[in-house]
Amino acid sequence: MFTPLVDSAGTFKLKAPFDKLVTPNSVYTCRSIRSINDYLALGDNVFEKFYEPFNIDLEIYQDDLKNNVKIASLQAGIGEWIYVPCSFIEEAPSINGVKYVSLALGILLGAIPDSMNLESIIEQFKEITAHTLGIESEVKAVLLDHPSLISHEDHLRLEAIRASKITSSGSDKFIIQQLQREGELKDKKIAELEKYIKSKL
Repeated sequence: MFTPLVDSAGTFKLKAPFDKLVTPNSVYTCRSIRSINDYLALGDNVFEKFYEPFNIDLEIYQDDLKNNVKIASLQAGIGEWIYVPCSFIEEAPSINGVKYVSLALGILLGAIPDSMNLESIIEQFKEITAHTLGIESEVKAVLLDHPSLISHEDHLRLEAIRASKITSSGSDKFIIQQLQREGELKDKKIAELEKYIKSKL
């Protein structure tokens, strides 16, 4: 039997039949600990509430009652709750592992023309996550609202404002390739000039 501390978190190993309630490799946090006597004082039928639904014998409950076993309330990150007598907790939460979460970053662009090409900015996002985090990310454009129409005058005004704020264009990869091409052209011109000068000596 193991009695966890309130707010302790990790993976729990439970005895049957509670082991079937645990999602494998999920992190659970102990939200509260109450003894059987605490529940009885509140008028709860502890056997019917925590033991009988899992076909646990009355004799086992009576042993736990004699020892005033505590009931642990465990919550998973997704909101799932498990109420388990501590006599059915086989191992302490494992805190030796590293917690991983599935995460998405959202960038709200607001209303933009439906025809706007986002391929360059999507490529930049991929490059940033790859270069700074070492993660090959998946970037998607997600429509958040129903399309709406604005006048051509308003569209031209908004486009002019937006264009005036642009300080760079193209992804880093595109810019690097462009600079490499410019460098190659300069090297070619230098080689041609050197050849011309040598021919005149």
